[in-house]
Amino acid sequence: FHISLLIKTDSNCTNEISKSLIIHPLPHADFSHSQACHKQAITFTNTSSSIDSISSFQWIFNHLDTIISPSTSYLFDTTGSYPVSFFIETAFGCSDTIIKDIAIKESPLPHFTYTNPCEKTPVYFTDKTTITPTFSLISWHWNFGDGVVSSLKSPNHQYDTIGTDTVILTTQSVDGCSASDTQIVTIQARPKTSFTPPHLCTQTPTPFINTSTISTSDSITDFFWYINHTFQSSITNPYFSFADSGYYSIRLISSSSHTCRDTLDTSLFAAPRPTASFTFSPSYPTPNEPITFTTDTFLNYFWTFNHVATDNQNSPTFAFSDTGNFTTQLIVENTYQCFDTTSENIHVVPSYYDLVLYTFSADKNNDYLSFKTSVINASPKPVFGFNLILSLQGVAPLKEFIADTLLPNAVKTYNLSAQYNIATVRVPDFVCLEAQLIGNIDNQ
Repeated sequence: FHISLLIKTDSNCTNEISKSLIIHPLPHADFSHSQACHKQAITFTNTSSSIDSISSFQWIFNHLDTIISPSTSYLFDTTGSYPVSFFIETAFGCSDTIIKDIAIKESPLPHFTYTNPCEKTPVYFTDKTTITPTFSLISWHWNFGDGVVSSLKSPNHQYDTIGTDTVILTTQSVDGCSASDTQIVTIQARPKTSFTPPHLCTQTPTPFINTSTISTSDSITDFFWYINHTFQSSITNPYFSFADSGYYSIRLISSSSHTCRDTLDTSLFAAPRPTASFTFSPSYPTPNEPITFTTDTFLNYFWTFNHVATDNQNSPTFAFSDTGNFTTQLIVENTYQCFDTTSENIHVVPSYYDLVLYTFSADKNNDYLSFKTSVINASPKPVFGFNLILSLQGVAPLKEFIADTLLPNAVKTYNLSAQYNIATVRVPDFVCLEAQLIGNIDNQ
């Protein structure tokens, strides 16, 4: 623009000056900002326009803080509405100011917890983010540090290798405010549970050999054995006995010093154990007398006589060369390869018999005499029946068989069935009684 100035005095004198004036346009101040959330840096971006270059910038936040910069960031500690003033000025001194009220929304305060992190075991992550109101959270983003992500509120994730992983949880509110919580998660080694399946027989204490391992310098500190879902033992290598045959569920849990656990479930069959027993004849053998041993039918037999001689027959015969007590042991095996053992003391006695008539008396009942006697078996062997021979004066001997068993050192009293009628004859001067063993017995 061309501007002239003319001046004139009272004397009618005049003077004139002319100059050219350049009018510069005003700049237009403006700015934009990122999501306005409290406790988060908000980016304020200069969006002003001007034909001339802008040489000066000034920000004033909440009438307090001044920042000289074209664009900047600022953090508000609390929610609410705060004024932001932005002043610009060109190189020619032209300026403009804009003031905006910025609504600061509440940011979520993210946090999470997780269960014991063990390899090859689901780790359960729980969102603990706080915000008012709580239902204003609309999204969750998990980064588990191994390339896997999730959008669930409280997911679980399994790590297949040990080591450290950086887990990041980012939560976002309905107002668009988001924040993240970052934690380092250390994945510990998990034991490998195993044991050697034993051969089980009922009523037989059987060792369970634990072969569990762990892959690192960590150690296995605890074991938990369960049979048919009932806790039985915490011993590393316990012994178990099973009362009845059949299948049993076996569970072994191994736990490391970091409480990482592994569980092994299986079932084992407990086979019936045989019942070893035997009889022998005669019951009171004499030296060098063959003894026949008899037992039930089994798969295998293992006889031991006096800890020395052996036999594998079902019904062996053996003779002891001397008197005394000798142990005979029998081990039997059934088709399930289960064993049982029994033993008996065999009493070998001298080869003689001795019956003693200890007392002998007669009783009168009306016109009859009846007799009774006490007999002692003074021999080392039992007596299976014997004869009592009654001899009276002038009468043929009367023989009566006593069908009874007298064990060694046994004393028994017997009433004889024979009676003597004294009504027709005189009373005898004497009565004799004799004991007689029957059969082919030496040294009677």
